[in-house]
Amino acid sequence: SEEISGIISLLKEYENAKRLDYLITAIELDLELLKQNRSNFFVWSKDKALIKEYLKISHEILDLSYKLNDENIDILESTLLNRETELNEKIFKNTLLLVLIVLFLSAIMFYLYRTVASNIKKDLEIKKVNKTLDKLVVFSKTDINGVITYISSALEELSGYSRNEIIGKKHSIFRDKSTSEETYRDMWDTILAKKTWVGELKNRAKDGSVYWIKSTLIPDLDSSGNIVGFTGFAENITNHKQLETEKIK
Repeated sequence: SEEISGIISLLKEYENAKRLDYLITAIELDLELLKQNRSNFFVWSKDKALIKEYLKISHEILDLSYKLNDENIDILESTLLNRETELNEKIFKNTLLLVLIVLFLSAIMFYLYRTVASNIKKDLEIKKVNKTLDKLVVFSKTDINGVITYISSALEELSGYSRNEIIGKKHSIFRDKSTSEETYRDMWDTILAKKTWVGELKNRAKDGSVYWIKSTLIPDLDSSGNIVGFTGFAENITNHKQLETEKIK
């Protein structure tokens, strides 16, 4: 009891003892109760363990109070400041790294955007050119059997047939009966030999009118060199043929 009382009196002089007020008050109340019961042997024996526990706690509190002197507080503060500086440096490095990564990704995204935008622009220009060519150039594509798979708008206008009326048919739909079989035989022999055929053909439009074309037929080859279809380009030479006829007359 005297030892615990001595420890409490030392703690009360410590400037931070206010934090321990509740615990000190509880210990003092229990000590008074123990002193009152010390004449009773049985009560004293029962509370012996509590007294030992209070002694242990009191010594721990006292040791802690000694450790919390100004010097140790300065060391603790210095350690915390150093740790804070290290953390700030680490945060700065991580932030700088993050900024560099963001800048790098932004540069990549900008490059991809420029590339995609450029490709879109090129695609639009190509589509525009193709659309113009589709209206101006008479051409068609056929499979290996000569069945038409595509025609330009210019061929629609020249022949008078709509695209739906031509796709799936053969070029005989345009053929004038006066054109010799020999001409068409020569054409097929040439393109099946993987060569380009160039010649003049007399065709008939949907309304029965006659028109002349200078046709160029090119075989389409796959990566193995096999024929997979044909592409045909044509020039309307009807006016030229009419002038020749007038000259002959």
